[in-house]
Amino acid sequence: MSWRLLFVDDAEEDVELAEFALSELAVPWTRRRVATRDELIAALRDYDPHLVLCDLNLPGFCWEEARQLVFAAAPSPQFAVLTGAVEQAEHLAGLPVWDKNRLDRLPRQVSALLAPLRAAPAA
Repeated sequence: MSWRLLFVDDAEEDVELAEFALSELAVPWTRRRVATRDELIAALRDYDPHLVLCDLNLPGFCWEEARQLVFAAAPSPQFAVLTGAVEQAEHLAGLPVWDKNRLDRLPRQVSALLAPLRAAPAA
């Protein structure tokens, strides 16, 4: 099984840095990046992600709207905020909030969140 990661982020460079950090994952994975509401809707339909990693600050589009779209379209994926503004995300109780400035932690965080998929029988 290959994990499908969907980044909701307006900065391709940030996603590339996360991708480099995730090269340490023991599980095969793919990624897609979207930056707009319409791209997110299309990706939820066509890509069916296991995990959505959403930036906190998006121009013209907010993480809360992204979260609502994710859970309305497909209630099964995991959702985490991946941001460089962790201090602004303290109010997001119940959601994983991961720091773009500590990407060395990202492989372990993703693995822990998606570990149940590894144990699930292949469909």
